[in-house]
Amino acid sequence: MDSLNLEIVTPEGKIFSNMVKSLNVPGSEGEFGIYPNHASLVTTLITGLVEIIDLNDKKDIVAINSGFIEIDQNKVLLLVDNAVYVGGDSKSELESNIKKAKNLIKSLSSNTSSYASLISKIDSLNK
Repeated sequence: MDSLNLEIVTPEGKIFSNMVKSLNVPGSEGEFGIYPNHASLVTTLITGLVEIIDLNDKKDIVAINSGFIEIDQNKVLLLVDNAVYVGGDSKSELESNIKKAKNLIKSLSSNTSSYASLISKIDSLNK
């Protein structure tokens, strides 16, 4: 099976590191998907949600602010200023991470419609 090696790194360290099937990222020119054997690319990212599909078809979400993405031979590296993993093994952990993600996006978003869309996506995770 084809897969991608994904790492999401902030100045504080790695937020996510694992093999994945695919991911969608908030690029500065619009959201785009990355699949195995994607063309090499370096581009900028904006505040938003990284949607990750792992090797077991489970969806993970990481809220990020601005940064860069580098794709090279099935290796994907996101270098971002700040990120929050939106998930957890318990309901209370998930709720706590969702609150942190909302606060991150709220502190960075100046576009009201984008903010509302991102918060709506995050809220749907808790259902």
